[in-house]
Amino acid sequence: MKIQLKDNISDFVSWTLDKLHNRLLEKHNETFWVTAESIKLEGKEHFLFKKVEHTKKPIVSQFDFLLEQGSVTLDHLIKRTSSESLRKKGQYLS
Repeated sequence: MKIQLKDNISDFVSWTLDKLHNRLLEKHNETFWVTAESIKLEGKEHFLFKKVEHTKKPIVSQFDFLLEQGSVTLDHLIKRTSSESLRKKGQYLS
């Protein structure tokens, strides 16, 4: 699976469909997807929850269709530490 990127950004990740299917079934057999708004009050972050969706037993063929349609996105999380260095966040498919 190659991810089509916009503009002049080159490919930076790739996985086989079998790997994606296995991880989808393993990690998201049952999941709650939450949408929230982040609000800072008195220097502390608070969340206002807007929406929740419960899913279970994903249909991997639908996932393939969403990939083909360009509806699946990848969030590559990076955190800047207090020393101004960068640190990758999250889990990776291996």
